[in-house]
Amino acid sequence: MTGEDSAAPDSSSAPPASSPIASSSSSSSSGLPTKSVNPSSDIPPAPHTSYQLEKDWKQLQKNPLNLYHYFKQIPPSSYTKILQQSLDSNLLNGILRLILDFYIPSKDPIMEMLQRLCSVRRFDMNVMFMSKQDKKVVEEIFAHLRTSGEADGSEIKKLAVKYGL
Repeated sequence: MTGEDSAAPDSSSAPPASSPIASSSSSSSSGLPTKSVNPSSDIPPAPHTSYQLEKDWKQLQKNPLNLYHYFKQIPPSSYTKILQQSLDSNLLNGILRLILDFYIPSKDPIMEMLQRLCSVRRFDMNVMFMSKQDKKVVEEIFAHLRTSGEADGSEIKKLAVKYGL
């Protein structure tokens, strides 16, 4: 135990109720992590099956930064293969949240991810039944995409329609 641990035993005994996104010591002025944040060594290798993805996702959900680094290992071209059974709404919304909270602040490319997710089975149904809160995440992602220069406007418009915008 370090001197820090004994100085404030109650405040450091559990992670904050908010996600580690805001509590990261290497963060941008917005409080979101930057690329310099190192993930824990507890990140499993990229999955090859939907079962493995679901299992790892559940395990890593408690640490969004590790979940981001885990998901980054999966090439977007593999989404349809890995998620061939179907994409459930919790996973889709979780991926979209990762894009908003981690990919965008880290300036990672997102266009191909968004395009590839559209080709996964049940994507359309999940978009149709998104909550207002989930739609707001999608709107924020597309607002960023429009100003990022990652794709041209017509390409973004076509993709936005697929996401119900």
